[in-house]
Amino acid sequence: MKNNLKALRSKFDFTQQDIADYIGISKTTYQYKEAGEKQFKVNEAKKISELFNMTIDDIFFGEQVIFK
Repeated sequence: MKNNLKALRSKFDFTQQDIADYIGISKTTYQYKEAGEKQFKVNEAKKISELFNMTIDDIFFGEQVIFK
């Protein structure tokens, strides 16, 4: 999951701060969650899926996203 989020952020030129602001949490909290040290709440995961126009399953439970 953390690799998917990092790959998506990179592809769309979002910083951790950008996504943290979008879902309404601090950058530090986002960093813990992206690293897998804490879990995203359902509403946070939903906002992230809407931001990237992907399903929650694809982002958080799918195979690693690879962009060329």
